[in-house]
Amino acid sequence: MRDYFDGGVSRRGFFRHLVAAGLTASAARSVLEAADSGGLDAVQPASSGAYRQSGTGGDLLLEQIKAAGTKYLFANPGSVETPFYDAMTDRPEVQLIMGLHEGVVISMADGYNKVSQKPALVNVHAVAGTGQIGGQLFNANRDGSAIVITAGLNDTTTYSDDLHLAPAAGSNQIDINEQFTKLSWEVRSGASAAVATRRAYKLAGTAPGGPVYVAFSRAAMAEEVTGEIWPAETFLIDARPRPAADKLERLARWLIEAERPAVIFGDEISRTNGQARAVELCELLGLVAATGQQAFGNFPTFHPQYVGGLRASRPFPFGGHDVVVQFGARDPGGGTVPRQIRSPERYAAVGLDTSMLGRTQPLDLAIVADVSVALEELIDAVQSLATKERLATIREARLSVITPAVAEARAQREAASRENLSASPIHPDRLDYELNKGIDPHAIVAMENLTGPTNFMRFGFREDEKMRLRSNGTALGWG
Repeated sequence: MRDYFDGGVSRRGFFRHLVAAGLTASAARSVLEAADSGGLDAVQPASSGAYRQSGTGGDLLLEQIKAAGTKYLFANPGSVETPFYDAMTDRPEVQLIMGLHEGVVISMADGYNKVSQKPALVNVHAVAGTGQIGGQLFNANRDGSAIVITAGLNDTTTYSDDLHLAPAAGSNQIDINEQFTKLSWEVRSGASAAVATRRAYKLAGTAPGGPVYVAFSRAAMAEEVTGEIWPAETFLIDARPRPAADKLERLARWLIEAERPAVIFGDEISRTNGQARAVELCELLGLVAATGQQAFGNFPTFHPQYVGGLRASRPFPFGGHDVVVQFGARDPGGGTVPRQIRSPERYAAVGLDTSMLGRTQPLDLAIVADVSVALEELIDAVQSLATKERLATIREARLSVITPAVAEARAQREAASRENLSASPIHPDRLDYELNKGIDPHAIVAMENLTGPTNFMRFGFREDEKMRLRSNGTALGWG
């Protein structure tokens, strides 16, 4: 009893001790209820909000998951992870959402992260389940999705290296998908369960995000231990660095003075909720708005300044730009073979993912910053450098070329799509047309239409637009 009140044994452990002492299950529950009504909880809060928790490694893992604010577990359960699921019975705050294949589980978690902007939690079954997640984990990694993936581990380092559902002799379970994660590691001590979980959440959720994989040995999850649990606000990092003021002013002058400027918006726009500011900047200066590879709808597709992707071989506004700025976008020069990029006079990039800045496209200016913060301060800089009258003159001159060209191109695409509406067999344009009429106006559309047009659906973030999600990885099965 003293151990229970002092936090030395978990509620489940206390119950097991009572039954082992000869009490019936009913009597043990009565003692447990009496202890709970008049005794101390198994956790002792500290001034920082952290507290001590005793139980199995699985208990510590689930308790830290709960403290991180996680409400859903996407999983295809297995026997190796039994202590993990045992711990869930005392924590109804975490709801199990089961998939019948690990690829589906990762896709569900990926979609949840994209919509909620919160880290998603996954559990898969040992080495076999780890192998099954590969294709969709590739997609999630490509999109920078914050997913914490946990798995059971049959440890081949303690006795035999020939176990069922275990890595092959001389191999590690983390090797299977390590290239598709920000970091992967194994945990063999139950006392490390909570700190390993915090580390995984912090790495996955800190921008630029990405999947993190942690394998917990069966022994670690079953071991009786005591550990410290931290609340989410003490370890999750909200990285929103501001741009360098001198660089931002330089960029503002470029956009004001350019004759044919364009901006490319990428997924960091949606990840930082910067869509409204992206539209505001384009409308303030009369900029050509474009997107490259994207998992989100980062700019309204029916906006009168939106051209889709830039095409260097076409005339302005679709190509021929003298200044191009990418905001949180993938470097546009990637390909399977080297190719000549027709560079504008000035090329700039703004974003947090430095691996996408200057990867294949030479830069005249690079700004490492949260793109939503950068857009807000860039708008302020533009307005401080030019009068309202000058900005109006610049905007009207640019829009006199951009707006009619974009409208004509859109009308041509829609006319071409309408010619396919009566085709047999059914054409993708017909599917796009009928879905646009039939689905909820605020629907979230998960797309695996990688090459076909969508000339009828309005995608974006505003009241009359649908939310579009897809995967940059293009590995089929995500939707």
